Amino acid sequence: MKFSYKELQKYIKSPLPKPEDLARELTLRAFEVEDIESKGDDFLIEVKILPDREDCKNPKGLAREIAAVFDLLLEPGLLEKENHAVKTEIEFSIEEINSILGLNLNEEDVIEILKKLRVDVEKKEQKLIAYAPNDRKDLKIMEDLADEVARFYSIDKIPNTPLSFSAEKLPSETNFALSNTLRKILLEDGFTEIYGYTLAPNGEIEIEKPLATDKAFLRTNLSEGLKDKLRLNLQNVFFDNEIVKIFEIGTVFPKRGVETVRLGVALGYKPGKTNKDLPQYLKHWGGEHTWSKTEDILEFDLEDLKNKIDWRKNADLSSFIKSKVKYESFSLFPRIIRDLALWVDEGIGSEEVADVIRKSAGELLSEGPILFDEFKKGDKTSYAFRMAFQASDRTLTDEEVNQKMDNVYQAVKSRGWEVR
Repeated sequence: MKFSYKELQKYIKSPLPKPEDLARELTLRAFEVEDIESKGDDFLIEVKILPDREDCKNPKGLAREIAAVFDLLLEPGLLEKENHAVKTEIEFSIEEINSILGLNLNEEDVIEILKKLRVDVEKKEQKLIAYAPNDRKDLKIMEDLADEVARFYSIDKIPNTPLSFSAEKLPSETNFALSNTLRKILLEDGFTEIYGYTLAPNGEIEIEKPLATDKAFLRTNLSEGLKDKLRLNLQNVFFDNEIVKIFEIGTVFPKRGVETVRLGVALGYKPGKTNKDLPQYLKHWGGEHTWSKTEDILEFDLEDLKNKIDWRKNADLSSFIKSKVKYESFSLFPRIIRDLALWVDEGIGSEEVADVIRKSAGELLSEGPILFDEFKKGDKTSYAFRMAFQASDRTLTDEEVNQKMDNVYQAVKSRGWEVR
């Protein structure tokens, strides 16, 4: 919102600071000032007013805030008393405010800051009661008062205090430890963890103002979301006989007033391409099992798994913490898959061939080479590899991939290997 510097001055008896000083201090202690524009003998100051501060969306309200920030005198008409009956009552103590902020302010300091913000304070039977103006919708609880004290005391004055450290291991919360154990078991068995939406197109608990019709309810299970992810991933498997193995640990809301943490496990297959025997440990865990020709979905309440799994030895995350991890975003563009089969002399291993292919394929090689076929004939060995080419910033053309494959052909032929 844009405010006239001269109009703001009409509400403040003391002279205003220079526009630049006004903008700097407002940004530090109240609202972000986005621009100052000179207009004749005036200045237009563009201030980003937060949605919960409707009291400052007019010159009179912003002038009050400026007066509080700079400790300036307001014109008498802005100093009228307000009836406590229409104010929000907030009970607090100086000890609680200091505990939140890590300070040692005295009662007079806190009350003085609050009074600048039109928050009256009274003592009632050893308690302090703050009366927030009815136009300050952002002041409802004691933590809101602490936030106001912090910004007007000046956040840069609050000292940095290191958190205390203890080498003693604290007891772990059961679901936390159990979830870590489940992750360890499933990740070691080749599953990938996913995170699905808590919001769903249907359920028991409806959202009051949903952002979309397919996100209008809290989900009642994990299975429906897992099915969608299976079908998506089955469209992109590298080989037809590849099993898609995913799991999710998340909260569901099967009925009003009930919140449950569950484990969902899903295995997906292409029809007729895969042996679909479930791992024995999943059968032992029990749970709800639904299946079809292309998928197995299992869902478990964590409460039911506590007595079936030794979760205490995995009560912390130490085995999951990797100090050197590089995260890269995945490409949103389609990949192009190519196969290469070739004859090599006896004694040449598949890893040696794969290394030559990898180095010659270049930076567009995103997956592979993966060996998917091998057989011998006489003193020769045949290897077949699959590769995927993909760019992070565009859709590749066949011509680009053909050029990379030509580099691969030249590299393997230079080693005396015969492309089939």
